[in-house]
Amino acid sequence: MQFKTVDLVKYGMEKVWATMRDDLSKLAEMMEDIESITETERIESPPVVHLVNIWKSALKFPQSIKMIIGSETLVWTDRGDWNNETHICEWTIDFLNLQDSVDCRGTTVFEPALGGKGTKITFSGNLEWNSQKLAGIAGFFGETVMLMAEDIIDHAIQKNFRKIADTTGKYLAPSHQKDQKK
Repeated sequence: MQFKTVDLVKYGMEKVWATMRDDLSKLAEMMEDIESITETERIESPPVVHLVNIWKSALKFPQSIKMIIGSETLVWTDRGDWNNETHICEWTIDFLNLQDSVDCRGTTVFEPALGGKGTKITFSGNLEWNSQKLAGIAGFFGETVMLMAEDIIDHAIQKNFRKIADTTGKYLAPSHQKDQKK
C-alpha cells in the first residue's frame, strides 16, 4: 500500500528541516497521540545525519488488534538518513513485534514554499505486510483483523506526520519560543 501526504509549514525550510530532524522528542511532548520519541542513535557523516528514534504511541488498540501487534500500544523504530544538501530524509520504520511481517519505507522531501517563508513537506512511502510471517493469523477472521491492523497502522503513520508538521509550526511560533525561554 502506497501513501503520500503533503503539508505546508509557515516557517523557512532550514528552520523546519532542523526542527524535525533534531527536536522530535520536544515535538512529542506537544502531541497527545504520541507518548514519547527517544533518539537512540545519531551518526553525523556530512552531508548526512543518520538518526534512529523509538516512537511510542499513546493510543490504545482494541483486543483484536492487540492479538497481532502483541501490545496494547504501537511502538516503532524510525531509521532516517537526513541529507542536509538535498533536504530529503530517506527512512524505514520497523514495528515492535512485527519486524519480520511489515516493510515500511519512504522519503520525506522538504522544499521552499511561500517565497521562501514556508516549507512544503512531502511524506511518501510504502507499507507492505507479509501475512505468512504472522503466526496464528489464519482464515477469514485473520484476514479481516489484518486489514484492520493495516488500516490502523497506515492511518497512524499519515496522521502522525500531519501532526508533526502542525506541531512543528506551533513549536516554531514566536509565542512558543517565548514560553520556552521562561
